[in-house]
Amino acid sequence: MGYEKRVKMSPEERAKQFLPFSAVRGLEEALERKRQELFVEVPHVLCPDAEEEINDTLNNLTKGDVVEVEFYDGVKNSLISGSVDIVRNKTKDIVVNGKVIRFEVIGYLKLIEKKN
Repeated sequence: MGYEKRVKMSPEERAKQFLPFSAVRGLEEALERKRQELFVEVPHVLCPDAEEEINDTLNNLTKGDVVEVEFYDGVKNSLISGSVDIVRNKTKDIVVNGKVIRFEVIGYLKLIEKKN
């Protein structure tokens, strides 16, 4: 039995041995995408005073008023600012910049500018 002479590795080559590696290529990216899909915010839960304030504001809005609305879009809470297209009390929704928002998902509503 003979001994073979070892070739000395460069520091860079030695360091590569200790670098973390992924046994399954793309696993981390797939897990992150899944985390994003599963993450869901909780809709607003309003106290009676806040609910009453939102209802009062909704009742006083007219077409052209500028508002800021925070609402739950089914996945997360979103914020939109813009002009009121229509307030529909019968179907209980408001349209701001073409976006239909149901009253029940509104967490915050502020009148920015009243149209004369």
